[in-house]
This record gives sequence, structure tokens and C-alpha cells, in this order.
Amino acid sequence: MATQVGHIKRINHFKGINVDGFQFQSPDVKAYVLTHFHSDHTVGLSSAFNGDKGGTTNTKKKKLIYCSKITGSLIKEITKVKEEYIVPCELHAETEIEGTSYTVTFFDANHCPGAAMAYFFDKVTKRTVLHTGDFRADEDKVQKNEKLMETLKRNGRLDELYLDTTYCNPNYDFPRQKVALECMQKIVLEALREEPKTLFTCSAYSVGKEKAFKAIGDAVRTFFEDNDTNNNNNTKIAVMLKKKQMLTLTEWYDDNCFTCFQGEPDDPTGSKAMEQHVRVISHGGKDPHVSMNAILLAEKHRFKRVVAFSPSGWAWKWQMRKTYEETKCLICEPWIGNDGLTKLYHVPYSEHSSYGELLGFVERIRPRKITPTVNAETEKDRDKLLKRFEQWVDLSANKGKLHHYFSKSKTNNNATTTNNNSDDTIICLSSDDEGDVEIIDPSIRAALPNVKIDVRTQQRELERLASSKNEKKRSKREEEEEKKEKEHIIIDLSKESNSPMKGINHHSNSREVLEPFPLGCVCVVRNGEFKQFKNRKHVEQRLRELGAEVVNRKSSRVTHIMCAHGSMQATELLRLEKMSTTSANTPSAVATVAAAAATASKTSKKGKKKSEDDEEEDEEEEEEEYPDDAITVTESWLMRHVRAMRNGTAREHTSEEIKHFQERRRKRLKLAQEEKKKKKKQKQKEKSEEEKCTTAE
Repeated sequence: MATQVGHIKRINHFKGINVDGFQFQSPDVKAYVLTHFHSDHTVGLSSAFNGDKGGTTNTKKKKLIYCSKITGSLIKEITKVKEEYIVPCELHAETEIEGTSYTVTFFDANHCPGAAMAYFFDKVTKRTVLHTGDFRADEDKVQKNEKLMETLKRNGRLDELYLDTTYCNPNYDFPRQKVALECMQKIVLEALREEPKTLFTCSAYSVGKEKAFKAIGDAVRTFFEDNDTNNNNNTKIAVMLKKKQMLTLTEWYDDNCFTCFQGEPDDPTGSKAMEQHVRVISHGGKDPHVSMNAILLAEKHRFKRVVAFSPSGWAWKWQMRKTYEETKCLICEPWIGNDGLTKLYHVPYSEHSSYGELLGFVERIRPRKITPTVNAETEKDRDKLLKRFEQWVDLSANKGKLHHYFSKSKTNNNATTTNNNSDDTIICLSSDDEGDVEIIDPSIRAALPNVKIDVRTQQRELERLASSKNEKKRSKREEEEEKKEKEHIIIDLSKESNSPMKGINHHSNSREVLEPFPLGCVCVVRNGEFKQFKNRKHVEQRLRELGAEVVNRKSSRVTHIMCAHGSMQATELLRLEKMSTTSANTPSAVATVAAAAATASKTSKKGKKKSEDDEEEDEEEEEEEYPDDAITVTESWLMRHVRAMRNGTAREHTSEEIKHFQERRRKRLKLAQEEKKKKKKQKQKEKSEEEKCTTAE
């Protein structure tokens, strides 16, 4: 199924061109292009389409739909799109897109009737793009399409290829369509030899799979003609009325080949259609043998067996693949039901390109860039697909690749070094081994026009000089870092100086000396996707190894809050902490609101009667909601301390630092106890006053 992502529907550098993206209609669209009439490509297209998202009927601003003639007929008759908005185009004919400098040329996509590849050309910038839509890149029908190849050569190398990547997986290198169709015909002939009264059914889309059920019908006709039986009149393919309409619009319906269950002049009741040996129907439900058995029970006077075909590329499983690789013969094993009276064959017939055909097509086209259009929802999915084609893609336009910078030097030197850009291949001999021969590609030679002696010893000498310079720079840098490490460093253990935030967001050129792991660390670990640790439990384990106490919830005791690096929590907490440090001398709005909320909560509790224990618990919960001294840290901070501990390079706290920490801790405990006593006395006082008021009343 085509990826429903807006930017894939828009053609890069062809502003306002929308391909198969009617659900992404917008006023800036200048023209729509429809590759074929399948539901995943016509999402958003309906009879209400008027060429503009805003609903304007101004003919000057009308947005038209460019498509093949067959696709134009389908959207006109089936979707009921007004004819004035449709521009049916002939294959291989260049069509100008109104209001732009672009042209579009359609080529047969070998997919379903009316399916076409769209080739775009900008007459101003000379840029070219090929959008395959859904296609089957058969070697004879597509890869060797003379009209397509002539067009590509005429306008130079293709700038971008929008590629159907439905089966872009080595596991789906299924055989060609011809092989699958021959396999289906072989199954039909064998079944008829065993039992001439056999009904064959084939599942199909509203548009598509015509070649499959046509091949079945041809095999049935061939069998009865060769055996000269009385069933020669029952060799047509029976279809439903809607399918007949589709076949007629796609120019596939032939009275000598097809018949319909309804509406036939010579068969108004459909009795003759019921006698035919081939039907285009789908056996829905979990078990298709149930519906096939129902046919046998209802028509036991006509048929004794039912053989169903399900043509799809997804049928190419490892068992079938292994057999095909060993025997070079496609063998499809049936799913048998009803004591052998019903059989279902999954045949690897597909109207999408196999993996091998995709590689062959890209190798022949060799575009500068590829944009996958199927299974490409995320950037990770797209990168995974593109890796399979890197060797045949010109990466000079990709600034993330070295090819981009080498190609610049090549193009800049082409004007002054035309004599060096010969097609002769250069052979260099190695001085180490006279039998060693290296062949240099002419394109690499053209990018190095100033090199006159093509001997590898010269190149190795240059590499050796460059590496020696790098080693000198590296050694000099290491000496400077060692000097800095030996300098005496004074560390203030206050919150501002000992905050690990300095090592999180502020990166400097000088190497920072890692401070000792904080004394009395009480840490809360937030959930998140940790990159340097396995999971949250792994983080907590490392914290305990360093001597920290890990708790599950925030309280006034918490000194550090651990967040996954790069998470939204870490970013937001760091931002808030930075704001609090910059405005430490002025009361912030957040603090004011918090104080007001605390006052309101206290006043609201005055009229309530609670026990002394319950009130103390409530007060502790209030304190747990606003830990004042908690410092935000990330997993990178923890990893540095873990590595320092394991490498034996962790700096230990001095006796003065430990003493200072213990004194601060004693003071905090003492202040906390005094504050607790004051609160307790205040509560008792308020309680006694309330009791006096109640007794007075």
C-alpha cells in the first residue's frame, strides 16, 4: 500500500505538483497527477473534486488531473469526477502542465490497466523526475522500453526517482509473471485431466489481476478444444456486473472470452454463466473451503471439484523459494479441504516489482536520488530501503556523503583539464609486488587532473606524510591535556559549583576534570528510553554501585533527578533549573503561585477535623511535591562516573570535603527538626483555638 505521507506526494523542485495525494489538497497545488485507479492512490478523490480545496469555480485557477486515458475513464465513470477537470494523456506523448514550465510524459507501468509511470521535465531548470507509481519492472516490458530509455537519454541523467518499494526485500525475489502464469495453466490442465467437471475461481481487485484469470480461461479453452468434448461452449470467464463494467472501461472485455451473470442479452437469467468453468470471485472469510463446499452442494449436478487461485507476491514463502532455487521450477502446493474436493493455490503472481527487478531497474536508470513511496512512513524506514540501492545511485547531491564533495572538485576542474578526461583506464603497478596490478576508474582519474605520475608509491608517500602530521597534532594535544590535569583545582561543594548540569549542556574545547560523585546522593530515576544503559533497573543498579540511594518518588530528601538523555523531561527540567539560577535574587512567578497555593491549602484545612497523625502525613506529602534542592542529571553524567570508577580515575573526596558535608547535613537535620516542632506546636495551638470556639458556641 502506498505511503500516505504529504511530502512524498509532492515532487521535489517541481513546485505545486501533487502525485496520488488527493487527501493533501491545498491552494498551492498547481496540478494533480494520478498514476492509476487503485484505492490507496485515490484517497481523497471524490465526485466533489472541483480543482481547488477552497471550492472556487474560477476557470483560471482550476487544478486539473493528468492521467492516462483508461484511468481518466475510470475516475469519470466510477468516481464521478467532472470531465472538465480531467486531462487524459496519450502514452509516450509529452503534455504541458498548465500554468507551469513543466511537462509530463506517461509510460506503461505494467501494473494494472491504465497504470502509468509519470516522467516530469522542467523546461527552465532542465530537471527530470520519474515517478513509477505502482509498477512491475519486467525486463522486457519496462527495463527495455525503448520510448522510456530514449526519453531518459535525451534529457540526461535522471535527477530523482520515486520508486515503488512494495517488495524491496531480498526474500521477495519471486519469478517473472510469465513463469507464474504458466504454473497456473499447468495446474488447470492437470486438474481437468483428473476431473473434467472442475470449477476454477480466481480472486482479483476491482482493477487488476486480469492476466491471471485470463490465463486460467485460456488453459480451460485449450483443454476442451484439444479433447473435442461437448463443453466447448462453457469455456468463458464468468464475472459479476460491476466487474464487467470495469473490464469494459479498461478495454479488456471481450464477448468471446467473458460473460456476465447479469444483463447479458442472450442470457438474462445468468444460467449460461453458471455453466462456465471459470469464475472471477473471492472466497471471503477465514476458511475459503467453506464457501467452495457451498458451491459444490448447490451445483453438484454441474461440478464435482473446485480449485481456487489466490495470486499475490506475498505467496512467495521460503519453502517455495527453496524448491525453486533447487529445481528452477515453480511448484505451488495446494491447501486441500473437504477430502480433496476443494483446493486453494497461493501463486506468487504479482503486479508489483520483485526485489531482483527493482535492483535491475535502478541499475539501468542510475538516478541521482531515490525516494521510496511504499513502506516509507519514517526516515528510518526510508534509509533502510535506500541502502539497497546505494551502489547504483549518484550520491553527489547528498551533502551527507563524501561523493558530494569529490564531485565538486571534479566539475570545477573539468574546464581546465579536458585533456586528462580520457576514457582510457589507467593501470598502476605496486612497488612492493610487481605482480600486483591496480586499475583506477577513469572518473577518479578525471577528478585528479594535476596528478601526472600514476604510481602507488607516490600516493603512499603522500599518505604517510599526512598521517605523520596528524600524529604530531594528536601528541601535542595530549601533552596539553596532561598539563591541564596536573593543575591544582579548587572545587566548591555548593549547589551551584557542584551541579552536574555543567557537563550536560555546556560543551567547551578544554577538557573538564570530573568531580567526585556527590556525597549523600539520593536519586529518583525517571522512565524513558535510555541509550547508554539497558533500562531503568540498569541505571538504578549503577547508582547503588556508586553509593547513591535510589528512591521511587520525589521528596525533600531527593538530591538528584535522573532522566534519559535527550528526553523531554530532561530538556524541560534543565530549562527550568537554568531559569531558577538566572533569577535567584528575584521572586519568580512560579514561586509566587506555589506560595499562594500553599497558603490556600492551609486555610482550606482549618475547618476540617483530623487527627494529629493524619495532619503530619498531609504536611509531609506537601513537602514531597516540591523538592527544592534536586538537581537534574542525565545518563551521560552517570556513565562518566561509572567509567571513572571502573578505570580507577575517579577523584575521591578529601577529608575536609567530607567534614564540610557532614556539618551541612547535621545543620539541615537540626533545622528540619526545629521546623517540624514549630509546625507541630502551631497545629496544636490552632486545634485548641478551634476547640474553644466550638465549646463557646
